[in-house]
Amino acid sequence: MSQPPPNPPPSGPPGLPPCPKCGGLSFRTGPWPWYLGTIGAMICKPVICNGCGHEFDTKKPQAHLPSRKRNLAIVINAIGGIGIIIVVGLIVWMIMNAMKPY
Repeated sequence: MSQPPPNPPPSGPPGLPPCPKCGGLSFRTGPWPWYLGTIGAMICKPVICNGCGHEFDTKKPQAHLPSRKRNLAIVINAIGGIGIIIVVGLIVWMIMNAMKPY
C-alpha cells in the first residue's frame, strides 16, 4: 500500500515572511500614518498577524516598527523641508536680483 504524500509546510502569501513573534502566516494590512505618505509606503509594508496581533514590517520583520516609522518620518519630512527651504531661497534670490538697479 502506498502512503499519502506528507502535507507540505504551511506557507503564507508569496514573498511575505512569517510573523517573527509566533510564526503565523495569516496577515491583514497594518495601519499606515498619513505623514509617511507614498514614499514611506514604498519603503515599509506594515502588517498585523491574525494569530497573535503582532504588528511588523514585512520588509524588515525583526525591526521595531514604531521606531522604523519614526525614523522614516524624520528622514522623509527633513528631505521635504530642505526642498522647501531651497525653493524659497531661490525665489528670494531671483527677486533680489530682479530688483537690482543696472
